[in-house]
Amino acid sequence: MSGRERSESLGPSLRYLRRDFLAQAIEMAQLTHDHPERFEPVRGPFDPADPNFYQFKEAMAYSNASKGYGLSCPRDGLPNCSLVDALDIENLAGQVTLFQSWLWSYPVRMMNQVWNDLDEPEDATFIWICFCCNNVRAAPLPASLSVAPDYCCAAISHTHYWRRCEHRMPCR
Repeated sequence: MSGRERSESLGPSLRYLRRDFLAQAIEMAQLTHDHPERFEPVRGPFDPADPNFYQFKEAMAYSNASKGYGLSCPRDGLPNCSLVDALDIENLAGQVTLFQSWLWSYPVRMMNQVWNDLDEPEDATFIWICFCCNNVRAAPLPASLSVAPDYCCAAISHTHYWRRCEHRMPCR
């Protein structure tokens, strides 16, 4: 399997999502809030203790504070990889077992509760979530969008759903 194929088949571990993602997202939202000169302006109501994904996306996914900053992307060889590729280096990612549909406007604490309520083994569950798995450095999401564009598999609804992954699921 090539580096690109491996990268495209990865999802963050449920362990990482439950134990680390929330704190990192809140830290990145606070960084966004504290340094408006470095990041796109936050639109709409902003609660740094429970931000939505739009409100920390830049800091967490493609700024110099992101986990993937400076790491080579296995998909295209360019600098700055996706969150899931950085997690793979830390042994916090693996072959996708579940696909999660969701919206970027969801508050991060709600997503964290969904992950905590999921009855799956932490170390054997790897979830495909566009925010973590797409390299948004390559396709940043415009802040003006209310839902993710077609390069993301998010559902256009206010409910999330789970689908078991038996094969790699292309994003497009």
